[in-house]
Amino acid sequence: NYEQGKIRLIAGEINNHEATIFLGLHFNMLSEWKIFWRSPGEAGYPPKVKFKNLQNILSNEIQWPYPKRFNYQGLYTYGYENETIIPIKIKIIDLDLPTNISVDVDFLTCNDVCIPKNIELDLVIPSFENVKDKKSNALLKKYINKIPTKVDNIKSIKNIFYETNRSRSFFKLYIDANQFSNKLDVFLEGDVNLSLDKPMLTKFEENNN
Repeated sequence: NYEQGKIRLIAGEINNHEATIFLGLHFNMLSEWKIFWRSPGEAGYPPKVKFKNLQNILSNEIQWPYPKRFNYQGLYTYGYENETIIPIKIKIIDLDLPTNISVDVDFLTCNDVCIPKNIELDLVIPSFENVKDKKSNALLKKYINKIPTKVDNIKSIKNIFYETNRSRSFFKLYIDANQFSNKLDVFLEGDVNLSLDKPMLTKFEENNN
């Protein structure tokens, strides 16, 4: 526990074919406290995870669920509040060996003030065959399903425009929405800090003439 909430490390079911398993940083925050997404916006920084014990772990990859947008006194940020899970996909070297997982989590939690935290979490998995915590696995799946889809297929993007005037600049993206669900949203990331308002989504019928 920490003063503004709770955090624990949980494990899902093993994928025997790929020798992978999802861990999860499970946050339960007090009301109005938040943490940040991988691209935090105009303030903050995302949780950083350092594995202290890599025994029997070949690789690890944090996978970020889509965030909520926050506007605090004109500053736009992206993050999570209340309950959230940040999944971590790890690849196991030998499924027959027990694994002790130890991580340091460095994160920033904010309300009217921001407080940096550093917490050590441990998880012992004596046997991957017996990782059958149905509640934890269901929670992990819920947030794995919230991981945004990368638009790697250039056919999904019809056109991209960048326009600017004296007061503001903005992007216009024309996307083939038929390839996505009805709850379409867009998060832009890049090598530079981008301060972006919430996208305004407008449907239009393509003129084939």
